[in-house]
Amino acid sequence: MEKDFYKEVLGTINAGSVLDVGCREGYFIGIMLESFQSVSSISAIDISDKGYIKAKDFFEKNHVDFKVMDGSNMEFKENAFDTVSISNSIHHLTDVMAVLSEMKRVMKGDGFFILNEMICDTNDVSRKKDVSIHHWFARTDTLMGNFHRMTYTSSELFGYVNSLGFGKINVRYFLDNQYSDVQTNEKLIASIEKRLLQPGWDDEVLTQGKGLINMLKKGGFKQAPVMTIIAREKDEKNG
Repeated sequence: MEKDFYKEVLGTINAGSVLDVGCREGYFIGIMLESFQSVSSISAIDISDKGYIKAKDFFEKNHVDFKVMDGSNMEFKENAFDTVSISNSIHHLTDVMAVLSEMKRVMKGDGFFILNEMICDTNDVSRKKDVSIHHWFARTDTLMGNFHRMTYTSSELFGYVNSLGFGKINVRYFLDNQYSDVQTNEKLIASIEKRLLQPGWDDEVLTQGKGLINMLKKGGFKQAPVMTIIAREKDEKNG
């Protein structure tokens, strides 16, 4: 289902030269390579090379030019790429607009700007479970010194992109209707239990963590909604 969604959303785009920001292990790069009508080259940056090292075979196999680089202060020249993308990394940024502005700076005038991000606004109880899990990990990450904010709403993300002054903005939403499996739940439970063993948590964090464990033991959950924004300054190019 995910593959079909992105093929529909990205499948008409001749992406040309692509830059993926905050690439981590390259998951969204894989989606783009399978979905775009064509790609001439792929570049990727991240603040750390941990993801690249973990998935080095993937990057080399797909001829991805990876560089460790701060997305808020890129070394690339203006108008360097036909397509710029960022996926599920916005909530890890301390200065969102600095990164998005840099992405627009290095994007050609007739290029494509793609933001793909999970969102927290949903009325589906099963998806709210996923949001709660992610937010608890975000909170504990931050308490441990690793900046990780809670996910944004759809209106917040749209506001960020809209403020960049694009002429055309297209928004789509992906809803995965599959429930998490037992293995996924057990892995999450183990991760939460491991964090709860660390000293110094306040009662609220401990209570929330234990509540998530009980919730996961009772059943699965659906993935939080994903918002995909494709923005352009002009509309003369394909797609």
